[in-house]
Amino acid sequence: MIERARRRGQGAIPAIAALLALLAWPAAVVALGPPALRAVEAEVLLWLLLALLGPATAAGVLARAALRRSVATADAVGEALRRSEARFRDFAEAASDWLWETDAAGRFTYLSDRHRAVLGVAPETRLGKTRWEVGLPEADGDLGKWARLRRDLDERRPIRDFRYRLRNTRGELLHIEINGKPVFDEAGRFLGYRGTGRDVTAEVEAAERAQHLALHDALTELPNRILFRERLEVAAAAAVRQNSLAAVLCIDLDHFKDVNDTRGHAAGDLVLKEAADRLREMVREADTVARLGGDEFAVLQTDVGSLADVQALCQRLVDAFRRPFAVDGHPAHLGLSIGVALAPVDADNPDDLLRHADLALYRAKSEARGEFRLFEPVMDAQLRARKQLEQDLREALQRDELMLEYQPQVALASGRIVAAEALVRWRHPRHGLLGPGSFIPIAEQTGLILPLGAWILRAACAEAARWPGGVRVSVNLSPIQVRQRRLVDEVCEALHATGLAADRLELEITENILLKDTAQVLEVLGALKELGVLIAMDDFGTGYSSLGYLQRFPFDKLKIDRCFVRDLFVSSGSAAIIRAVIGLGRGLGISVLAEGVETEAQLGFLEREGCAAVQGFHLARPMPGAELARRLAQHYGRTDASTALLPAPGLAETPAPFALGGGGAEPTTEQALRQVLGLGEGSLWRDAGWSASRARAPEPLSACSRSA
Repeated sequence: MIERARRRGQGAIPAIAALLALLAWPAAVVALGPPALRAVEAEVLLWLLLALLGPATAAGVLARAALRRSVATADAVGEALRRSEARFRDFAEAASDWLWETDAAGRFTYLSDRHRAVLGVAPETRLGKTRWEVGLPEADGDLGKWARLRRDLDERRPIRDFRYRLRNTRGELLHIEINGKPVFDEAGRFLGYRGTGRDVTAEVEAAERAQHLALHDALTELPNRILFRERLEVAAAAAVRQNSLAAVLCIDLDHFKDVNDTRGHAAGDLVLKEAADRLREMVREADTVARLGGDEFAVLQTDVGSLADVQALCQRLVDAFRRPFAVDGHPAHLGLSIGVALAPVDADNPDDLLRHADLALYRAKSEARGEFRLFEPVMDAQLRARKQLEQDLREALQRDELMLEYQPQVALASGRIVAAEALVRWRHPRHGLLGPGSFIPIAEQTGLILPLGAWILRAACAEAARWPGGVRVSVNLSPIQVRQRRLVDEVCEALHATGLAADRLELEITENILLKDTAQVLEVLGALKELGVLIAMDDFGTGYSSLGYLQRFPFDKLKIDRCFVRDLFVSSGSAAIIRAVIGLGRGLGISVLAEGVETEAQLGFLEREGCAAVQGFHLARPMPGAELARRLAQHYGRTDASTALLPAPGLAETPAPFALGGGGAEPTTEQALRQVLGLGEGSLWRDAGWSASRARAPEPLSACSRSA
C-alpha cells in the first residue's frame, strides 16, 4: 500500500510541477506587472490557489500576505511622518519667524523655539494662556489697536500685518509683526488660530530713517523745506482758526560764501552746524528751526502774542550771530539778515508766507546786513516791477534802446583830456532815460550783465576808435564778467572788430572782485594785461585789502573813491587818505585819478598834492560820444593849455524826454522808478549825480559803503 502511494506520489510530481509552472507566470505578473494587469492576474492566481489548496488553506496564505503588507505600509507611513516632523522642526528653528498656534479658546498650544530666541521668553511659560492673560506689552500703549485685534479674533477674521512694540528680556525695544489665520476641521468647526510672528525692528528703523532723511537736512539734522512747509501750513491754518499770530523768519548768513571760498567747504559745514545750534538755542521748544538750503535757514514761531515778541526774537538772533565763529582756530565774523512775514496778516498760506518773508529778507540784505525787516505790501509791488524791468531789459538789448555817454578824465599836468569813462544809459520807452544805477543791479542778479557788458565793451571801443589824440576809453567791468574766462576773448574780438589799439582801452574793476575767486580773477586780469590793455582799480581805499593786491598784480591806475573827495574839507581822515594814496601811487609807479571833483577847492587841493588826473562835474558831465568827439577835435586843435579844461556851463542841456508810445504823456521819473524798484542810491557803475535832466542829484548816504 505504501508502495502504491509512493508510486502515486511519484506520478503526481510531474503534475505538481506542471501546476507550479502554470502558476509561476501569474505570480510574476502580480509581483512585477503594472497595477491594472496585476489586479487581473491576482484574481486568476486566487482562483488557482482555491482550486489547488482549498479555501481554508488559500485564505490563510492570503491573510498572512495581507498582514505582512499592512505592517510594511505602517512602517513606511511612520518613517515618512518622522521625516516630516524633522523637516518641520528644522524649518521652524532656522526661520527668522516663529510659529504659533492657539486652540478655539485662544490659548497658546504651540510656540516655536524662535520665539525664545527673539523675545527671551520660554515658550512653555505661555502655553495654555491667552494673549490677554500673558498681558499687553508696556512699550505699546495703543489700547485701541489691541481692542481691534481682539474683535477680529472674536469674529474669526484673518490677522494681517498686526504690529506692536515690546521690550525683550535684554531691554531692547523691538517691533513685532503678527500674521495668522483661523483653522477649521472638515466639519467646519473652529479649532483655533495658526500663524507666524517676526521681528521687524530693522525694517521699521530703516523706514523711519528714510523718512527722517526725506524730511531733515543731513548736515544739521534740522527739518528741511518740505517738513517746514508742512508745519507752516498747519500753523497758518491754526492762526486763522484761532485768530492768533504765527511768524515766519527767513534767515541768511551774511558773508558765508567768504568762509567757503577762503577756508574751504569743510570749514563752511562746521559753520553751518554751529549756526544751526545757535538758532536752536534762541527759540522755544514749540518753534521750528529749519535749513532750507545752502546758508538759508528759517524759523516758525507759533502762538505769537504780539509783534513785539517777533521783533524780540529777531533781535536775539541778530545779537547771537554777532559773536564770531571759530574756524580752524581763527575767528570768522558772519552775522545774519532776517525777513519776517506774519500769518494771517501778510498771508494765510505757506507759499505766500515764505515768498513774503523772502522779499523782506531781500530788503534787509540790500539795505543793511545784520538786521531784520518786516514784510510790507510795497515789497510785492517792487518785485513785480523788477520782473517787468528785467523783461524790458532783455528786449532792450534787441531793440537798440541802450546808449553810452562819456565823462572826460583830465590830466592835471597838461590840462588835457586823456581818457573818458563810458557810462551806459537806457532809453526806456515808458520811464525815459535811465542811468546805470536803475538797471545794472537787476542785470547782475539775472545774468543779463554778460550780454550787456559785451555790448558796452564793443560800443565803447567803436566810439573811442574815432577820437583824436590817442584818448583812451575806460570801461567798467562787473565782478560776474571778470570771473568768466570768456572775457578775454570778448576783449580781443572788440579790439579786432573796431581797430582800437589795446593800450587805448582801460578796464576798471572794484576791489570787491578780488575778495572772491582770487586766483581765477588774477589769471583773467593777467591775460588781459598780456593783450596790452590797461587795468585800473576803481574806488580804491573803500575795501579791506587793497594794499595786498597791489603787490600781487601790476595795476596801471588807482581811482580814489569820490567819498574821500567829497569829505575832503569835512574830515581830516579823507585828506590824509588822499595824500597816502597819491604817495603810494608815486612810489609804485601807478597813475592816480580822483573821482567826484565838483568844486574849485577840491581841484586845487588835488593839484597841490600831485594827483595825476581828475574826473568830476566841475570839469565835465557825461556827454554823448558824438559831443565828446566834437569837443576833443576842438580841444586838441588848441595850443593854449590854459583853456584845455572843459567848463561845466554848457554841458547841462536837458535831453528830450522819451514820450510814451501813442499817449504823449510825460515819462515816469527815474527817481520814482528807483523807489518802485526799492533800489538804493549807491550801485556798481554809478556816476554820482546822474539824472535824466542833468540836474545835480543828492549824493548817496554813504558813497564809500558798497555791498560785499
